[in-house]
Amino acid sequence: MRAPGGYYFGGSGAPSVNIPLNRLINTSTGARLTNGGNWTNASSRALKHAFSGVDADALLDRVLTLPLGRWKYLNAQGDGWHLGPAAEDFADAFALGTSAAHIATVDANGVALVAIQGLASRIEHEKRQTLDALERENARLHEALARLNERLTRWDAQAADSREAQP
Repeated sequence: MRAPGGYYFGGSGAPSVNIPLNRLINTSTGARLTNGGNWTNASSRALKHAFSGVDADALLDRVLTLPLGRWKYLNAQGDGWHLGPAAEDFADAFALGTSAAHIATVDANGVALVAIQGLASRIEHEKRQTLDALERENARLHEALARLNERLTRWDAQAADSREAQP
């Protein structure tokens, strides 16, 4: 298939705007493929609804147990190796998308970004715990050093008194 100016995939009728010169594929959803080979998902807040939060720590735990590996497609042996999960394992872990046989790039990217946030939060929490423990230990050592200094000062004073008392 060849088409000057790129391809348009959408509902009935022609696109309401001209396809920009740097796009090979344009869709009615806003997704596109650039001439450079970059697939861009439509992701504007205006195109979404039913937002809800995500427990980044729990998602990170699921990412850490997700089976990952290198593999090749059965029907494209010459395409080289790929890396990642099987769609069935991804669907079991995250319940995203509409099919257990496919992984949408927007979902894989979202899982990776939330896992990064979860990891950063976990590292920050562990760092704070370690720092708190070190601060407590430092305070304990300062108190012990102050007590030793007091004893040393008293010992020095007693030794000086003793020397003065000797004829």
